Amino acid sequence: MTFGSARSAEAAPGRPLHFRTAETPRYVLHRLPGLLLLLLLCGFSLGACAADPGEEIGRERAIELARPHVDFEPETVEAEKAVEDGRPVWRVTFRGKAGPHPMGGYMEVLIDRRSGQVLGLAKS
Repeated sequence: MTFGSARSAEAAPGRPLHFRTAETPRYVLHRLPGLLLLLLLCGFSLGACAADPGEEIGRERAIELARPHVDFEPETVEAEKAVEDGRPVWRVTFRGKAGPHPMGGYMEVLIDRRSGQVLGLAKS
């Protein structure tokens, strides 16, 4: 006799009985080490892809990243290490020929020394 969704103790011939017992989560425990290993491997691979916080981009790379933002032909290019808002940056300065503007072209580009991200542009 069955009540609700409970199964009877009688099974069809040749079919095993299936009961939900307190031991049901055991199959989860067998898979848990594999899942933990998978999570650890994913974490390590993501960590390996991230840039080393102590590693910085070089002066030449900072100039390469800044140059596409300059809309004039520079005569001189300077790059100096600086700290802006507690963040280590390259301050790349481009100076151009005197044209319509008496000072000529001037542009300063801030590049994050760790990520290479352009943080700011200043032009006059």
